Amino acid sequence: MKKTWYLFKHLQFDHLGNPIVPQIDISDPNYYDPKKHTWVADLEKEVPIIKAEIESLLNKEGKSMQAYFQSSMVEGKGKWRSIAFLVWGIQRPKYAKQCPQTMEILKRIPGLTSASISLLEPHTQIKGHHGDTNGIMRCHLGLSIPRGLPECGFEVNGEKRAWENGQLLMFCDAKFHRAWNDSDENRFIMIIDVVKKEFLKDKRKICFKVSAILGLLKLYEVLPFSKKLHPFFQKLLF
Repeated sequence: MKKTWYLFKHLQFDHLGNPIVPQIDISDPNYYDPKKHTWVADLEKEVPIIKAEIESLLNKEGKSMQAYFQSSMVEGKGKWRSIAFLVWGIQRPKYAKQCPQTMEILKRIPGLTSASISLLEPHTQIKGHHGDTNGIMRCHLGLSIPRGLPECGFEVNGEKRAWENGQLLMFCDAKFHRAWNDSDENRFIMIIDVVKKEFLKDKRKICFKVSAILGLLKLYEVLPFSKKLHPFFQKLLF
């Protein structure tokens, strides 16, 4: 039986506090086939409603989009920013209430754990990295894609693809991946995390563990010396 994998369990740090990521062998494909998931077609039909609500939200709250907390993951001229509706099972009412139809649409997705708007500013790249767990499928819904490859795109384990407006790109977040926007315009997508069918019974556990892991990674970012306690936190969680 396939087991849930967590990056944090295997993560180490060198004497300077730099992360050491071990060789990772994940059997999943780089990208998942949207046609194998019946909810995808239903979601894509609702894109005009979702896009209209999000445009209204950004007009009001766009300046409050938060830059990603691990700034070292981003390079180039701009930033990677987001507004979250749902984060590992916990709703963010401030923004969710402003997009009621979008939230109702998202609730139809089986195994939904997270949903957010992601902005990648012009001439900005997200460095290659591994996600937190193999327990989810990460999905990118194209909302405003300024260009296709090679200017604007996404890569998982060496396989490049372009985002498409109104379409879902589904991939294995645990595998090494990166993104870039070398165009002169903003790139907007919705990021949706969905627990895989084989792990649905562990959904609450996955949400709890990843939430705790993200909290610890933020602690490491603010107080680098806390990385010395990393072995203790690993034993505590695993």
